[in-house]
Amino acid sequence: MSRSVTWVSAAVALLIGLGIPSATSTPASATNRAPVSLISQSVNTVLGPTSSAHFSISLAGAPSDTVTFALYRALSTRSAVLSAKAGQGLGTPLGHSDSVALRCGITTTSSNTFTISLTATGSSRPGGCAPTVATISLSCSYAGQTCGGVYPLKVTTPTRSFVTFITVVGSRVIQPLRVASLFTLQPGHGATKALSDLSGALGAEASVPVDLLASPAAIEALARNPQASTPLRALKLWASSSRSHELLNAPLVPIDPAVLRVSKLGATSAQVLDRGTAISEANGFTTSTRSAGWVAGNSPSPQTLSDVGKLGFSRVLVNDNDLSQPTATGLFWGQPFKVSGAPSSTMVIAVDPVISAEMNAGRDPQLHAYQLLADLAFHHFERPSLSTPQGIVVMAPSSWVPSAAFMETYLNGLNHNDVLEATTLSRLFRSVPLGGNGAAGIRQLRSAASSAWPAHQVNRFRSEQHLQADFATATLAAPPRALALADLLLGATNVGLSLTQRSAVLSHATAALRAQRDQLNVSTAQITTTALRESIPITITSTANYPIAGILTIASDQLRFPSGQRFHFMISRSTKVIRIPTRAPTTGSFTASVTLTTPRGGLILAKAKLLVVASRTSIVAIILTIGALAVLLVWWVRTWLTGAKKKRRRH
Repeated sequence: MSRSVTWVSAAVALLIGLGIPSATSTPASATNRAPVSLISQSVNTVLGPTSSAHFSISLAGAPSDTVTFALYRALSTRSAVLSAKAGQGLGTPLGHSDSVALRCGITTTSSNTFTISLTATGSSRPGGCAPTVATISLSCSYAGQTCGGVYPLKVTTPTRSFVTFITVVGSRVIQPLRVASLFTLQPGHGATKALSDLSGALGAEASVPVDLLASPAAIEALARNPQASTPLRALKLWASSSRSHELLNAPLVPIDPAVLRVSKLGATSAQVLDRGTAISEANGFTTSTRSAGWVAGNSPSPQTLSDVGKLGFSRVLVNDNDLSQPTATGLFWGQPFKVSGAPSSTMVIAVDPVISAEMNAGRDPQLHAYQLLADLAFHHFERPSLSTPQGIVVMAPSSWVPSAAFMETYLNGLNHNDVLEATTLSRLFRSVPLGGNGAAGIRQLRSAASSAWPAHQVNRFRSEQHLQADFATATLAAPPRALALADLLLGATNVGLSLTQRSAVLSHATAALRAQRDQLNVSTAQITTTALRESIPITITSTANYPIAGILTIASDQLRFPSGQRFHFMISRSTKVIRIPTRAPTTGSFTASVTLTTPRGGLILAKAKLLVVASRTSIVAIILTIGALAVLLVWWVRTWLTGAKKKRRRH
């Protein structure tokens, strides 16, 4: 078979399959019953020496619902596979069943199972109300090895119709297609449910080799959520339970090191990667590896691969759309290659974007999983006689939401498959040879060079980094606070951000640091002294829930400070009073400025203007005050004695 070059029509057909109902579908309003749905089916149907086999399919729905099966010829092009998913271009059926009630199937607790008998040659005939609902001839030659392939099976009910596939194995499989599956865990709304579905499915199919790219930001956020503790613990156990489970060493956010380097921010790449590693390890994910590869983001260049290599990654995954000549026009999926202009030590594999899109679970997770498995099987049947291994990467798209039903169906289908062999990315790079099966050994990326950030964003990022570094010296007793600010700023390096989005992240980082500074305040209440030489109290208040250290600097044009103008402070409670020796030249009112800075002095934490009123108390005033106190004392004693005498007379 050969791959169709009409890739655009294939992609359109896929979009139709994902978002537009088949023209043969019956509106759900035709009945109040829930539509019939696919629960499970045979992954492979192997024709033996008898040239016959059986295919089983389980459906869920009301027992009184009816169902009809129709099988069509094996597909010969990739575009035909994608069109068939949407119920398009099926042609004339090889055979079909009668319309039978769901209760005719072998009933289990949740589904009804039907069997279709397949033969290489012979006649096709309906089977009636029985578990075997039809016998269908594939019109092929078992001896001539023409039976193997992917056959569309149309399932029609009163409420809907859909197409699944029967994968027929008609001869010995020389080299199964190696399939490396890369799942992702991303931050955002619904991350707790996504984690639960992901860890549950991976645990249920723990024997299947799988790769996982878990965003450190998602891990950190989930670790703070009590509801996520159990599935997070299960995911950590899965990651460390087998060498066939790979956890990719992920940066804090997806980055392009070459973009940062040409933006004069090259050192930031290592910071983003190291921070991601530190977060993952701090939360128990200690088995991450770089041998599985680096997932390149938008429009990588040869310089991207070079800079990725400096970070310790010699294997890279790129989207097929980022190649100057997409793989879609050839037959080289999963064959590693080198990139022109990049280091010769770097191996690259292209990811099929259509396969990635097929990971959409939608409302029919089991159906979509079997459709994905059929598409993968078709890749094998394009060249079933190859003796050199070939492979393919199934990578979840950025918008992917894990579905337990989809993942369990898909992984179980990989685990019990004659034409597909589950593997890890590391093993795929090792087992599938460079330029194997006639594939090109060197290919070109669409982008020849990496574009730098605008100068104003570079300057803003650098300035904010310097300010954050200064703030960190004030919060040595509470490093998580400074790390959280740094993580927020590093988020601006995300390769997927537009210029506007990056500016928004930078503004958010600036506002977050300002909010921390605003928690410190210097009281501006008037200070009155009764001597020209006296210590004045400076009151610092804090609403922060962590200690802050810094330097208080006081200055005045007329006041003098015998003990100096700079004082170290540490405020660990809501209020801190620092007494500063002061000398006034005479009585009167004087102004002083107070500034709180970080220990390095590069960041102002708070500032205030103070009014200091200096006065002196005279000797005459002291004598008059003492005299007044004496008179008051004499009056009080006489009053007390008079009251005592009156009391004795009454008695």
